[in-house]
Amino acid sequence: METALAMLTRRDHTTFELRAKLCKNGFSETDAAHAINQCQRLGYLDDMATASALADQLVRRGYGAFRIHQTLSGKGLDEETIRRILDQDENLPDELETARQALEKKRARFDREPDPGKRWQKAYRFLAGRGFSSDVIRMALEMFKKGEDGE
Repeated sequence: METALAMLTRRDHTTFELRAKLCKNGFSETDAAHAINQCQRLGYLDDMATASALADQLVRRGYGAFRIHQTLSGKGLDEETIRRILDQDENLPDELETARQALEKKRARFDREPDPGKRWQKAYRFLAGRGFSSDVIRMALEMFKKGEDGE
């Protein structure tokens, strides 16, 4: 229990992460399960709250739904929890707006490319790497292009 609390004071963990760290540190599955149950009972371990905070952080950093889903899945969260976070979290802004803002932050980088086709490709790859869907990327690039044209 002491080790679990020490881990949770450094940063939030999901149940999956805490179990893996405890077992890696030599604790048995039984001991890890007992510590996790205690932490949950005391309110120190809450997968939903941890997932929501992480999703909010990723949105603020300019990531799309696919990347957020992938990150949360990597933290050992089940599909239902991830879907609830992505569907119900009012703090998650419109994905198109997030993509547009991410492009704006990198405008100077893209403006250095004189070839419009290459500029579009770089911007597309940038947003795809951030986890945005192709539909959102296309709409964001159209908005970005209109901003370039001064419309």
